[in-house]
Amino acid sequence: MKLQTVALAAATIVTFASSSHAAETPSNVDEAPTVAPSSQKTSRPRVGLFGAAGFPSPVSVGALVTIDQRFLFGVEYGFLPIAQIAGVDVTYRSWSADARWFPFRGGPFFVGVRAGRQHLAGSKTVTVSGWGSATGSTTADSWYVNPRLGLFRMWDSGFFVGADVGLKLPLGHSYAESVPYGQAMPEGVTAVRDTMSAKVIPTVTLAQLGFAF
Repeated sequence: MKLQTVALAAATIVTFASSSHAAETPSNVDEAPTVAPSSQKTSRPRVGLFGAAGFPSPVSVGALVTIDQRFLFGVEYGFLPIAQIAGVDVTYRSWSADARWFPFRGGPFFVGVRAGRQHLAGSKTVTVSGWGSATGSTTADSWYVNPRLGLFRMWDSGFFVGADVGLKLPLGHSYAESVPYGQAMPEGVTAVRDTMSAKVIPTVTLAQLGFAF
């Protein structure tokens, strides 16, 4: 009888100990790894709007989309309100498409190229002896490509900044001119036109600021 009582007590203790251990041991059921919300938000495609300042377009606005933190594609409209360059009144506008590749996923360094079309108008009024005031004007339309190197950073919040440098390479252009009969084009007008539309010039984006959704 005593042996039975001892055996029963031992069995009860073992059973209680086993139950306690099972309750303390974490479940062995495999769980799918989770991705941090911030990582998911950064990796998914994001669409943004931006404004930029630089040369030759002092003011630019556009839209972009980022893909997998490796690629960026965008469109951009840049313009120069009327301003004087070497004594010539100049207006300028351009439309372009943009592509960038980030060799290090997530940036910030990128290699990119912009391609588009630009329109430039220039005029200058001079006083001609025996004639009075004479205005010469010209316009130029041209296609270009713009390889660039730069930096771009987008935070999980959606705010992003960027800057770049490059070269604008003209692909083809057409001109139109208007001067009073018998008068020569005022000095400087054709030089500014040719420099902006027919020659290789540096480009720079001093700051690109925007927000992506």
